[in-house]
Amino acid sequence: MEYKLFLNNYKCKIIFYIRHWKNLINIAEEHIGVNRCPSVVKKKKFLLIILLLISNCTTVGFHDNKLRKSMDFGEEQTLNVCVFYEDSIGKSEVVELEKDWAEELALYKIKLQFKNIKKVERFAFFGTDVLDQLRRYKLGTECDRIVYMFGRTWGDIAYEIVTLGIFFGVGVKLEIHGAVESYTNTRGFVKSKYAALLQLLFTSPSSTLVHEGYHLMGCPHMLWKDECYKIILDAKKKNRKNTRDDKIFNVRSTGDRQEYYSSEQVNYFWGSDTEFIGDNKK
Repeated sequence: MEYKLFLNNYKCKIIFYIRHWKNLINIAEEHIGVNRCPSVVKKKKFLLIILLLISNCTTVGFHDNKLRKSMDFGEEQTLNVCVFYEDSIGKSEVVELEKDWAEELALYKIKLQFKNIKKVERFAFFGTDVLDQLRRYKLGTECDRIVYMFGRTWGDIAYEIVTLGIFFGVGVKLEIHGAVESYTNTRGFVKSKYAALLQLLFTSPSSTLVHEGYHLMGCPHMLWKDECYKIILDAKKKNRKNTRDDKIFNVRSTGDRQEYYSSEQVNYFWGSDTEFIGDNKK
């Protein structure tokens, strides 16, 4: 159910802020400036903390450009992604989202390809139910990962009105913009059409996809991307050594860090029995 995803999201967020609150304050001070009026700085710090707490997503880390550029990610490798997108999303929007995610992955010498895409009617209203359905679809040589892109319906608008009321009433934001199942980190969804001010205040379709994209690479929530760099580098090294015919882009689970390197392995885990048949043209 969606409430389980919501509760898990806030549990992760609370743990994240408990671990990193001092670092977050330091970052706030760097951006605000320590030489300004102390009362103003305190007010802006407080505002930053409030915005972080009411936002419905933690971070996969701030970039350490110096560290990343010092690492050798080797030759370019390809990540093939199969995409379901709803009929309220145009193909041009899919292409634009692919471009934004590809730009981020290029930092690690990874070439992103939306190998197969398919326009569909909505699988389910709640993201958790969509994830359940995605588990049915097999990974393969053209599907290292599977992503579902939500569009926008009248039901979504009604839900936004309800969540806005709850937000202004008790200060809790219920809406989930994207998620990745953490058992294999091979399937996820993102909301790809925003119009509400509350949504746009905290994120955008591109930033949501990039965020969930890091989870699809096996990266957990963290304050700095240092660990994520190592995870991606390790995955690329293992990809080079993988000679299986059914190999996928290496990934590990979030909890027990179980490694997945073949479609047979992941498909067996989920009991996947349905082939992804795309429309092929974007």
